[in-house]
Amino acid sequence: MARKEHGGWRDWWEDRALRVMIWLALRLPVRARLRLVGWLVSRIIGPRLGWTARVFANLEHVWPDLPDAQKRQIARDCMDNVARAFLENYDVPELLARGEAYGASG
Repeated sequence: MARKEHGGWRDWWEDRALRVMIWLALRLPVRARLRLVGWLVSRIIGPRLGWTARVFANLEHVWPDLPDAQKRQIARDCMDNVARAFLENYDVPELLARGEAYGASG
């Protein structure tokens, strides 16, 4: 999905929608927020914006003999993981607290 211009109304609306999603998600308990945003990106946002198709195309290139169903599942799981990792960066105190619980603090 190639785009010709950046910085227009579409980018403005996408930015606002993303900010609202993050703001709302941060009001939820951590497990619920990560599940919700992971689901939204893997099932709605990723496919709509072509991200899932890009992952699938890369899998086609690297593993052409892998069954399509497995490629779709990997692409969906990839989108879920990216969304969760992205959202974790918006609650650094929570992220650090969970890291300490696992002995991962610096």
